[in-house]
Amino acid sequence: KDCPNGFLEKKELIKSFQKLYPNGKPDKICSKLFNAFDQDKNNRIDFVEYLLGISHLSSLDIKKKLQLTFRIYDHHNKGKVSRKEMEKMIVAIFDLNGVKERSGENDPREKAMNIFKRFNKKNNDYLNEEEFIDGCIVDDYLIDLFAEYRI
Repeated sequence: KDCPNGFLEKKELIKSFQKLYPNGKPDKICSKLFNAFDQDKNNRIDFVEYLLGISHLSSLDIKKKLQLTFRIYDHHNKGKVSRKEMEKMIVAIFDLNGVKERSGENDPREKAMNIFKRFNKKNNDYLNEEEFIDGCIVDDYLIDLFAEYRI
């Protein structure tokens, strides 16, 4: 009914998230999520892509959720995310959840810098998937932030 042509477009995904998160702003995270679900990069999500994406989001396996979160960050599919990309994702998650206070320990830039300081084993400008997942798994706050989607 919602997708009579058999495909989900970005604007439709945003509308569905607006219903789920009425106090938030889902536009930024939906764009990233859409890009992660759209495996063949044809600017629409078919039924199989949708099922695969939703199965990762609703999985009880925290590693699968974190892998999807990493894919959302890594929108260029290079196997790495920069501090700036992580900062943008934190802003998107805050927007989605209606977090208004963004100073002090809630400053997205500081959060991203702290994540890099703690988990960037190679001490370069990027986190790879392993560093991201290994770091998040040992940090309850980061698991809540990055892997507890409510769909």
